[in-house]
Amino acid sequence: VCVGWWDAHAKYSYEDYFLEEYGDRPDGYALDFGCGVGRMIKRMSKYFNEVDGIDLCERNLAHAKQYLAGYEFPWKLYLSDGLSCNILNLKEWYNFIYSTICFQHICVHEIRHQILKDFYTLLAEGGQCCIQLGYGWDNGVRWNDNFYDAQGTNSANDVSIPNETYFPLIENDLKDIGFTNIKFKIKESPHPDLMNYHPNWLFVYMDKI
Repeated sequence: VCVGWWDAHAKYSYEDYFLEEYGDRPDGYALDFGCGVGRMIKRMSKYFNEVDGIDLCERNLAHAKQYLAGYEFPWKLYLSDGLSCNILNLKEWYNFIYSTICFQHICVHEIRHQILKDFYTLLAEGGQCCIQLGYGWDNGVRWNDNFYDAQGTNSANDVSIPNETYFPLIENDLKDIGFTNIKFKIKESPHPDLMNYHPNWLFVYMDKI
């Protein structure tokens, strides 16, 4: 039970792309924002001492608990309020925060900006964040738009990043929060045959120094 094509995403090199800029660092603690049913928590557990997840859907988290129950590595799951990364009161600190197939579906800039601010607070000094977004498709919804009236969270309501000319807008937003060493890398998507819908994935890397 998940969004997207499980087999296609299972074969995709998410770990390699997420950790491409992470470097040779000691094992630490990671957070998966929009963790869904926990598939990336399991995969990223090979690289961290603990991988926690947060999602706004209680049903997803129930499936994640079942999916992860048989694996012997530390993890915790949190329920998002849908407006932020609301685990700040728990005073968790993470070395790495990542998000896949999530941010492009948050079509209200104010909410995305608040979540990224929370990421910055949750990161330990020297920590890194990497978010994945759809790229190369244009539906007219831009990074700074607040699409309050969207009737759903996919397709026509996605945030679209048609080309590299939109990168400075995103970069300035992240710098305003405090992130540094911001990098954009374009990768082929898990389903490149869908040329009319995010034919590429964009990975955005940022550091807290």
